Amino acid sequence: AVHALDISANPPTPPTRTLQGTMVLQLSGELGNHLSSFAYYFAVQTIASTEFNLNLTLHVRKQKSKKANSAARNVQCLKSFRYLDFNECDWDHPTDNNNSSDNNSSNSNG
Repeated sequence: AVHALDISANPPTPPTRTLQGTMVLQLSGELGNHLSSFAYYFAVQTIASTEFNLNLTLHVRKQKSKKANSAARNVQCLKSFRYLDFNECDWDHPTDNNNSSDNNSSNSNG
C-alpha cells in the first residue's frame, strides 16, 4: 500500500511509542473560514496519528474582531467544538508563566 506521505512506496515502519504534539490553529474571518481551518486540522491530525503515531492536541487562537468573536460563538454551537477555548492562546490572555514572573518581579522590588 502506498501511504500519503511516503513517496518511496515502501510501508513505513511504525514508531515504537506514541508521540505527543500541540497544534495552535490561528482562526480568522467568519464561520466558513473557521470550519475550513478545522477541516484542515482534522486532516493533519488523522495523517499525524495514522502515519507517524503522533497524538496532536488542538489549541485555537482567534482574531480580535467582531466577525471572529461571532464566528467563535457560532462554532461552539456545534457539539464537536464545545470544549474549545477560543481565548486560550490569545496574546493578551494571562498564563501561569506571566503571572508567576509578575509576582517574582514585584517580590524582588519590594
